[in-house]
Amino acid sequence: MNKLKLIGFYILSFTWGIIMSLIGALVILILLIAGQKPKIFHGRVYIEVGNNWGGCELGCFFICSKYESLSLKQHEAGHGIQNIIFGPLTPFIISIPSAIRYWLRNIESYKLKYVYGIILSVILIGISIAIYIVGVVFNSLILIILGSVLLLYVAILMDWLVFIETPRYKKAYPSYDDVWFEGTATKWGEKLFPKE
Repeated sequence: MNKLKLIGFYILSFTWGIIMSLIGALVILILLIAGQKPKIFHGRVYIEVGNNWGGCELGCFFICSKYESLSLKQHEAGHGIQNIIFGPLTPFIISIPSAIRYWLRNIESYKLKYVYGIILSVILIGISIAIYIVGVVFNSLILIILGSVLLLYVAILMDWLVFIETPRYKKAYPSYDDVWFEGTATKWGEKLFPKE
C-alpha cells in the first residue's frame, strides 16, 4: 500500500472510524506497557499475544495469537478496511456480532450453543432495561433513549444469534466466512494485502 493510501487510511481511522481505533490504541498501549513488542503488517501496528486463539481487529490496529498465518492477518486488516467504511456503525454491525459468533463457534454442543444465546440475551436485555429504568427514575432523557436504543439493538442481535446463526450449526459446521462481515473482511484483506 502506498504512503498516500496509508495516510488516508489513518486519517479515516481516527475520524470516521475513531470508536474502534481509540479502543485499539488503548489496548495496544496497555500491551506495550506490559512489555509486548509491536509488529507491522502493511502499515498497521499489531501485537501477538498468546497461542491458538485467532485475532481481533481494533480499528487501525489488531492483536492476534503468536505465529499466526498470513490469511489471519489479511482477515484482520480487512476488518480495518470495514472500519473506515462503516465508521461508528462498526462496533454494532461487525465487531460485536463477530465476537459473539467467535464464542458461539467455540462451544462444542449444539444444545449449549442455544443456552449461550439465551443466557447472553437475558444478560444484555437486563442491562438495557436497567439503563432505561435508571433513566425513568432519575428523569434522564439520555438514559431513557440509550436504554431503548440498546434494547432494540440487543433484540435484533439476539434474534440473529438464536434464530438465524445458531440453527446453522445443527447439521454442519458453517465456514467462518459464511456470514457477510467475515467473508468481506477475508476477501478485502486477501485482495489488498496479498503478501506478508
